[in-house]
Amino acid sequence: MMRARLGYLVVGMGLLLTAVPSGVVAAPPKKETKEKEVPLKANPALKERVEKRTSPWKWGMSSDKVFTELEKQIDTQAAAKIEKLYNVKDQEKVTKDAEKKKKALRGTLVTFTGVGGPAGGLGYETKAPGEYTYKNSESAIEVARPGGGERQLFFINDKLWKIYDHVHLTGKDAELGETWDSAIEKLGKDFDGKGKVIAAKTVSPAYYGSLISVPDHLLWSDGTTQIRLVDHTKREDMTLRTVAVVYEEIATLDKLSALRMNVEKKQADTMVDKAGQKDPEPVKKKDDKKK
Repeated sequence: MMRARLGYLVVGMGLLLTAVPSGVVAAPPKKETKEKEVPLKANPALKERVEKRTSPWKWGMSSDKVFTELEKQIDTQAAAKIEKLYNVKDQEKVTKDAEKKKKALRGTLVTFTGVGGPAGGLGYETKAPGEYTYKNSESAIEVARPGGGERQLFFINDKLWKIYDHVHLTGKDAELGETWDSAIEKLGKDFDGKGKVIAAKTVSPAYYGSLISVPDHLLWSDGTTQIRLVDHTKREDMTLRTVAVVYEEIATLDKLSALRMNVEKKQADTMVDKAGQKDPEPVKKKDDKKK
């Protein structure tokens, strides 16, 4: 009996084997693989170069400390002018002008409350789009930038965490040249390499909660500060071809999702993701039943 059963089994297997066309081998199912995002590698050697560019500002400074430093700068500039003047009246005029500047200084702090027009940003929606959000205890002060252009200091909960520089591409001999490619090349030389490329309209943590379409940008890191080169050369609302060089504290950058609790969505297009983050999963209704 056992031999008979084995015989039937062999015959059955033979039938199964002959049912498969010769030369055909069933391929295993393909596994979908996603490319892993390469993390931004820190280069501690950049720290000294970054500090040289961002001095005298330090992460965590309050707006009051920033204003105190700016007042010192005004006094220093006034003292240098007075040394060259012999007329007492002229000296007094310089002193009075310095005092006026210091009094007006503290009124330059802009708090992004979302109240007023347009949206309470006082021009920052054009100056630095995507660099802040409303109703999240964020604020900014505009200060002089060494080498020209403009500079804004950004705060969250009254702690300095970002320095935003507008650099104009005015010619081949300019700080960063006259094109986006020249800016990449020149800044790359200063920061030991091209940097990590982030394509436009992709998810980028630096823009968490903002409502803009993320622009092309490159990233470097010294371990404490992230450096971001942003392409604004295609913007039609700027009279000068410009890029932004942004220095931001990584510790704060990593906590943006917790710090920016009030995040708005674009009302004009519900299919557009919030810049810098993905849309949350849809909430299931209570009356939905599994079939």
